[in-house]
Amino acid sequence: MRQKRIYIIIALLLLPIVLYAGNVTELFKHLKLEGIVNCDTTIKIPNICSDKPLVVEWGDNMPKHIGISLFTDPVKDIVGHDVCNFVERLFLELSLFPTTNEGVSYLNRKKIKFTCNKEAYGSGNFRSIKKLISDIEGLPSRFNVDLNNGTYCVILGYGVFNKIRIEFPSSMELVLGIDKSEQDLLINKKLSTNKPVKGTNLKVERNNLKEYTNDILVLPGTMFQIPKLRNDIYFDKKTVKPIFSKSHITESLNNLMLGVLDTNVRLEVTHRKYGVHTPDILVSLSNLFQSFSKDYKVYTGSQTLDDGRIQCVTVFHNQIYNYLHLLIVTATEGQYFDDKSVLDADFFSNIPQHNIKHLF
Repeated sequence: MRQKRIYIIIALLLLPIVLYAGNVTELFKHLKLEGIVNCDTTIKIPNICSDKPLVVEWGDNMPKHIGISLFTDPVKDIVGHDVCNFVERLFLELSLFPTTNEGVSYLNRKKIKFTCNKEAYGSGNFRSIKKLISDIEGLPSRFNVDLNNGTYCVILGYGVFNKIRIEFPSSMELVLGIDKSEQDLLINKKLSTNKPVKGTNLKVERNNLKEYTNDILVLPGTMFQIPKLRNDIYFDKKTVKPIFSKSHITESLNNLMLGVLDTNVRLEVTHRKYGVHTPDILVSLSNLFQSFSKDYKVYTGSQTLDDGRIQCVTVFHNQIYNYLHLLIVTATEGQYFDDKSVLDADFFSNIPQHNIKHLF
């Protein structure tokens, strides 16, 4: 439950302006808020912004957002917290640079285009972020967000005719304000979740399926980078239920590793990150797929190893921020079909996409 928002005034002497170019955690340290703020909070810091407070959002014993308050919580719920938070944080970041040129350099490094009434930041009449914040009386009256070909375009309207346009890459580190090590920690918490989740058998209309063999129908999917990684789902022709039978091993394992079957199979997962690994985590297959059900598209493929075991490779592709998680399960045929099995698995989080082409 979100903690009640409180209002804090921080004295000017406590907060010298600093040059900032990092993530949320580093920004929080630069603003010297450690030990002062530990919940969802509104903060007034006059020497950063005299017209609007800063907003802090808290989660898992650490700050997850800080920025100039520009949006209400209902607006964030409708538009999306991540993008709203990024815009608020960007306004704060630019406010911290001692000169406009340093702010412009920061935008260029991050590949961010920031204009107000068609003038780029640092040119014409648009040379002060603090003045822009002051000009936005209250909150922006109009807000539009588009995501196209990996680039966000945010348009903010204020007053009668004024328009701010911000274009930026849909990068996880940029938008969320966290680096890979912090993201890996969040992923590890997801994998360690023990709350039981019951899987459900996928049901589809027969007229959406195509003939695959004499006794199997297929819901055609798409390929991810290489032909062996796909998300086709296979159904028994008579029952129109996802197939899971030793007589159709490849199709059955494909269904299993796409998370469309109700199963009690568990995984003993080694989470590998930054060249190190965590102690093994015991997680049900249903829990794992539930953890990565939002904003991810799943693909899988399998191969038989020299020792006869079957290796299943599953890719979780985050379509918004374009990053991958990779699950590799290696087991015997019998283990896959034993509902009480505990299968060995490796989980690689936030991996480069070019690595995929070397899997098979």
